[in-house]
Amino acid sequence: MTSLRDLRETLDDHAAAIDDADRWARPVAVRERIRVVRRRRAAAGAVAAVLVVATGATVVASLDRPERPQAAAPPTVVGVDVPQRVAVHGVPYELTGGDPIEGEDDRLRLRGSEEERAVAFAASGLGSGSATLLVDGTAVARVVGGEGLEQPVPVGDAGATLRVRLDGAPDGAETGVAIYESAGLAPGVDNGEVVFRDTVAGGPLLAAAFAEDESAVAVTFRGRLPEVRLASYCAAAERGLWLQFEIDDLGPRGHSCQARDSASVGIVGGVLEDGARVRDHTVRAYLTRGARGPVVDSPGTDLGVAVYQQPAEPVEVFGTRVESQIEYAGRTWRLDRTPESFGDVDDWGTRVEASDTDLLIGLVAEGAMVQATWEGRLDRGGSASLGSPEGVAWMTAGVLLRGDDYDVRITGNGPVTRGALLIYRPL
Repeated sequence: MTSLRDLRETLDDHAAAIDDADRWARPVAVRERIRVVRRRRAAAGAVAAVLVVATGATVVASLDRPERPQAAAPPTVVGVDVPQRVAVHGVPYELTGGDPIEGEDDRLRLRGSEEERAVAFAASGLGSGSATLLVDGTAVARVVGGEGLEQPVPVGDAGATLRVRLDGAPDGAETGVAIYESAGLAPGVDNGEVVFRDTVAGGPLLAAAFAEDESAVAVTFRGRLPEVRLASYCAAAERGLWLQFEIDDLGPRGHSCQARDSASVGIVGGVLEDGARVRDHTVRAYLTRGARGPVVDSPGTDLGVAVYQQPAEPVEVFGTRVESQIEYAGRTWRLDRTPESFGDVDDWGTRVEASDTDLLIGLVAEGAMVQATWEGRLDRGGSASLGSPEGVAWMTAGVLLRGDDYDVRITGNGPVTRGALLIYRPL
């Protein structure tokens, strides 16, 4: 062993034989610490030089101009300013750190966390190229040209592996992420643990309440039934419970309660397609044992109900109302064009251009289990499967990142009776 190179090669040989779960994250953390230490040393040297120069002028300066507190410099990731606080679907998030991802061979592994997290992708020095962030192999954000900071993308509280794909970027390009953790509940009506947010997909909250030590709750609102949506919460320790809704005297509709450790606020959907007159309405929520069972009390069950104004007029596709404004991947999206229909095929495709903005695609289908896949020059992806032999079903499929054109294909396990591709644009 005669040089630093020999030492490095020997250490690399030993390291390769060790199964180290943090081998991707640790070098990034070490490099960032080195950068921080260097910046602090440089800053300390600059401060010392300023103090030496200013010593002889201290009295004059204090007489001519009182010293003013200096504003703290904004945090940065790879030279790009990042906000200390962000909101994702109204939920506040606080910056907890920033890490570089140095090239396509680098990996950043996020450990599991007690709080929900989001990451904002930053890049600088891209020239005319682009940089794409992948989370567990799925492309989630892209910076195109020069430098930029993308909107935060939720990544949950489980572990995740982040990497970057560069295209046409010069050697000096830098990429990294700002990491945020949720810091409380969104504005709205809450019970201390969960919240009916003030707005969902741009639709305002009209009325909401949680039951207090009871197994039933009611809210009153004014409006037209076709223009509102219900939201619900039911966390039960007891199995087999259902949360039922009665709107005025129109009869019950409901869904099963979830276990306490998995329950969350969820939109039930549109209320009714008739009822054009604006008037006062009452929604009552209560518990039953099973979908058609008797009304029951269940101590320790938390439940709540809310009513939201529709953010935009739904569109009708094959006789089914499809939301024209939705939330997905940290953003609100609006239906951009008339759905493109197809039918009686088991393999259908089209070309989608996403040159200037991200696009969200959705899928409507009837008659077979189908899946959407897409492939561009820079990335590819696919959706879950969707199917409903007895009616029309629809879902959001995934995001096509800007700066690319995509071949989108819909394939099924049999002929699709009717199908349509939905394309949404971010608001």
